[in-house]
Amino acid sequence: MRIVDLTAELHSGLAVYPGDPPVVVEPATTVVTHGYAVARLALSDQSGTHVETQAHFLAHGRTMAAEPLDRLIGRASVVDVPCRVHHPNAIAHWRVTVVLPVVLTTQPYKPRRRRSYTTG
Repeated sequence: MRIVDLTAELHSGLAVYPGDPPVVVEPATTVVTHGYAVARLALSDQSGTHVETQAHFLAHGRTMAAEPLDRLIGRASVVDVPCRVHHPNAIAHWRVTVVLPVVLTTQPYKPRRRRSYTTG
């Protein structure tokens, strides 16, 4: 089985949803000064590559801890969605039958390097 890592690199200035806090990545320690490197991160849980759960929209919705991991493994469709506010009425006219999980990307997908793994 081929496994593709879809995560994109977090970096300062990464595009965020309008109104969300900006992504800031800065050095906390450096190899030269401290002998090891650590980065300080400031971001929302909606930054970068993430999974939406019911809890994002529903007061008592299911959280990521309750999601089975096997739901994140398998075939999927990728849909490019511009990074702006989307209201459900704006896409209500789309006629889409979803058979596979859908991965929505809000900016051109530019991973640090395409990583894929083969198992078995």
